[in-house]
Amino acid sequence: MMRYFVESEGHTVTTAGDGPSAVAAVKEFQPDVAILDIGMPGLNGYKVAEQIRHHRHQSLTLIALSGLGQEEDKRNATEADFDIRFTKPVDIPALNKALASIAAERARRAHPEG
Repeated sequence: MMRYFVESEGHTVTTAGDGPSAVAAVKEFQPDVAILDIGMPGLNGYKVAEQIRHHRHQSLTLIALSGLGQEEDKRNATEADFDIRFTKPVDIPALNKALASIAAERARRAHPEG
């Protein structure tokens, strides 16, 4: 469902079924944004984020999706260097707004003159 939504908004999407595949997909496709489920098998989303950042993908915006919304969960996402965090079920209009904001900021940086 998430893939359908993001594609319907005009974004190119690739998916991965587990943590190691997500790390490999980021290396191969070099996306602008990675939406990571914290509960992925193999490597959880926190570990995937750490590996992505370790490989110097600092310009990549990381979005965490978690079924847990406790303060500890929020802190873990911050410590794993996620830029944005959503608790499931995801507020689709808020996700759309975040993705649009990321795209607009990247466009401004690419063409600063306006």
